[in-house]
Amino acid sequence: FSTLKQFFANIDDHQMDWLRLFILMLSIQWVLYTIKDLIGWPQQWADDINFFTSFIDVGIIYFLSFKGLRQDAILQNELANASPHEPKEPDGKTQQKYAKSALSDEDSERILGKLHKALETDALYNDSMLSLRSLSDHTKISTNYISQVINQKLNCNFFDFVNKFRIEAAMKQLTNKERKIPVLEIAHNVGFNSKSTFNTAFKRHTGLTPTEYRKQH
Repeated sequence: FSTLKQFFANIDDHQMDWLRLFILMLSIQWVLYTIKDLIGWPQQWADDINFFTSFIDVGIIYFLSFKGLRQDAILQNELANASPHEPKEPDGKTQQKYAKSALSDEDSERILGKLHKALETDALYNDSMLSLRSLSDHTKISTNYISQVINQKLNCNFFDFVNKFRIEAAMKQLTNKERKIPVLEIAHNVGFNSKSTFNTAFKRHTGLTPTEYRKQH
């Protein structure tokens, strides 16, 4: 998922979680066919049930095709709008990779300032669908330069860059003494799609789970 993290601030919808639903549909089919083989259907229901199982068969095929093509289209759209040479992960060779870049240190600092404004002041991190492309559209800065500045100046990828702001916003809500907001609600407030992803990101940044952090503060 390292490539996804270069382009998306929330990769939940771009992973293969939809396969769980596909597996569930297959399981239902398996149960129906097992019942049919073991005890058969009542004669008065046979035609209707056979039609239903055939309908599910076709539905599964269309579902799998649609989801697979849709996910590929989403990722390919982001990749097509970015440089094919953008790094997959920041590492010790980052400076060397950008050695021939026309972007000066002064320009990099200016871009970094705009990115911080977009995330801090404009609170774009609240958008769970935020991507490198949408941030580029908002700031009027090319995806190439955004990616370069984040990798080169901050030594992280787009995913971690955005999540840093989300976690900082979540920390403020977790320590709100006037209103104890549920953890799941906080996760959604700051742009995460699921509690599990929020917990993982929060612990990665703070060393504590959201609940542990709240207890200590």
